[in-house]
Amino acid sequence: MRTPMIAGNWKMNLTRSQARELALSIKKGLDPDIKNEVLLIPSFTNLETVKNVIHNSKILLGAQNVFWEENGAFTGEISPLQLKDIGCDYVIIGHSERRKILFETDEMLNKKIKAALRNDLKVIFCIGETLEERENNQTYRVLQLQLQNGLKDIEKKELNKIIIAYEPVWAIGTGKTATGKQAEDAHIFIRKEISRLYDSEIANSIRIIYGGSVKAENIDELMAQENIDGVLVGGESLKSDKFLRIIHYNVLRETPPSPSNPDTSCMELASMIDHTLLKPDATHQEIEKLCHQARQYHFASVCVNPVYVSLAKRLLAGSNVKVCTVIGFPLGSTTPTVKAIEAREAIENGADEIDMVINIGALKSGNDSLVLEDIKAVREATRGKVLKVIIETAYLTREEKIRACKLAKEAQADFVKTSTGFGPGGATVEDVKLMREVVGPNMGVKASGGIRDCKTAWEMVKAGATRLGTSASIAIVEGKKSEPTKY
Repeated sequence: MRTPMIAGNWKMNLTRSQARELALSIKKGLDPDIKNEVLLIPSFTNLETVKNVIHNSKILLGAQNVFWEENGAFTGEISPLQLKDIGCDYVIIGHSERRKILFETDEMLNKKIKAALRNDLKVIFCIGETLEERENNQTYRVLQLQLQNGLKDIEKKELNKIIIAYEPVWAIGTGKTATGKQAEDAHIFIRKEISRLYDSEIANSIRIIYGGSVKAENIDELMAQENIDGVLVGGESLKSDKFLRIIHYNVLRETPPSPSNPDTSCMELASMIDHTLLKPDATHQEIEKLCHQARQYHFASVCVNPVYVSLAKRLLAGSNVKVCTVIGFPLGSTTPTVKAIEAREAIENGADEIDMVINIGALKSGNDSLVLEDIKAVREATRGKVLKVIIETAYLTREEKIRACKLAKEAQADFVKTSTGFGPGGATVEDVKLMREVVGPNMGVKASGGIRDCKTAWEMVKAGATRLGTSASIAIVEGKKSEPTKY
């Protein structure tokens, strides 16, 4: 399995004090259990400063360039021996800016790669086409020549020390980004070309990362591609919050996962679970534990009472775990105005997702206009955030469930949700199927209430759930059964 690499190329930016501050912020925000490789690549003058900050952490150190000689009369250059001595693990070779601005040729880059490898430096070798070359259908020919020339006479055994970075030149620093499909197609070609130059074993094991206006907004789509093994980040790596979001990316799923290996299928549910603690006597210490568990198991979110939103946000900073809270909870009987105020305050405190309870009495009274007004008020207050509408199915007839789902969809909510966990009943397979049928394939369905084990959770997913709300999250992903409790 190829380990993802998230690399931040700081280019010619930052003083030593600024570099120290940025590196420290990234180090503090890094998930201690992260499985990806994280690499910081500051300018030469900041290498030692950053090295001292990341000492005894999982973060690796890289340089932006290297010369092909170990020493000598080469004014202004830096040797692989010097980079290794200062503590570098990696070096970038062939970045498009050096190819274009400083006229570095494939021959020069080949010599640099060999020199780096001789001195036990790992290499990020950059290749990519210009806009003109892409528009003239020359992309693959350009990539082919850059690979052939850059890797000339590099032995097969050395390929495990090289990462290929595909950087479409037209996307670097322009704000334009290759789509996930464009990047994936180029990565597939590169892998095939490596197979042709070496063999399929090397092609399947070599890491190929993408670089070119990588942002927090597109990282999930890029990393969802099978052949993209990481990213080389420019401008966004200079902002700790953005770069930490990129580091802790969340792979998108176009469809809900389905169980594969029976021994691992329970753990596959983690990315769909809202790890929930909504009991009235929840303590500060219990919220800290909840957030630690969410980081450890990579749950989709923690769902906490509004009073704990800001605390959860601080505890989860730098992770890809969202903070969810509840509005009008658990009865749904407050006015649309009050719910909207609650929602706005929750978002100001750091909430990423809002689970609101509808006015159940209004629905059962046939006052659909009030129910719609209720949801719309919260929707308006939560633009840009995820809104889930709890319809409390156990109180409703089939016809009322259908109406509630249609109203939530009309109000442009993101999810319909079965239950609060405080009502007379929780999620059922029949209700989830009905909700999915009513809202269609593009709206989320969250099953919550009474989900205590892996088998039940998968039944909900197969019925159409795309999110699960439960306080038994750990028991579920570990394949155990939890005793019933209130949220």
